Amino acid sequence: MRRQARYDEQRKRIIFAAAKLFRKKSFSNASIDEVAKSLSINKATIYYYFPSKADLLYEIMFSAIDEFLVEVSAIIATEASHSEKLESMVKLHLKYEMAPGRLGGLAPFEMRNLPLKQRKLYNARRDEYEHIFRSVIQEGIRSNYFRVDDVEMTSRLILGVIHSVTTWFRTSGPLSEDEIGDKVVKFILRSIRSR
Repeated sequence: MRRQARYDEQRKRIIFAAAKLFRKKSFSNASIDEVAKSLSINKATIYYYFPSKADLLYEIMFSAIDEFLVEVSAIIATEASHSEKLESMVKLHLKYEMAPGRLGGLAPFEMRNLPLKQRKLYNARRDEYEHIFRSVIQEGIRSNYFRVDDVEMTSRLILGVIHSVTTWFRTSGPLSEDEIGDKVVKFILRSIRSR
C-alpha cells in the first residue's frame, strides 16, 4: 500500500512538472532531460513511469479533462439557472487554462503532438465535455433565456474565447484570474442572452 502511494505520488509529480514545462516552452521545445532536472531525478525514472514523451503529454491532457469533467458534472447537478451554470463552467474552464498549478491549457496547442490512437481517446473525452456545454446552452434556449441560432458554432466560439486567454494571460499582468473570469463571462452572456 505504501509502495503504491509512493508510486502514485512520484507519477503525479512528474505529470505536474512536465505540464509546467510544456506550458512554458511548448511540448516540442521541452525535453525529458529538462523535466527530470526540474525534479532532481534522472530521465530513466521518468521513462519508468511513462514510455515516451508523447505518453506523458497524453497523461497530462487526460488527467486535466478527467478532473475537469468531474467538476463540470457537479455544476450541472446543481439547481442553478442555465445562466449561472454557464457562468460557473466558463470560470472553471478559465481557471484550468490560466492557473500555473493546473494541468489545463495544453490541449488546444499540443493536440497535434499526440499519436493518433491517443488523440482519438482524448477527443472522445473532449466531445463528452462539449456535449455538456452545448446542453446547458440548449436548456437556456428552451427557457427563452439564451438566443442562439447555431448551438454548436456558438459553443465552439465560446470555447475559442476561453482558449485564447491562455495565449496572453500572465500572472504578473494587471488583472487577476477572477477579474478576467468576470469580464469573459460578461462578454459571453451578453452575446447570447435574449434581449
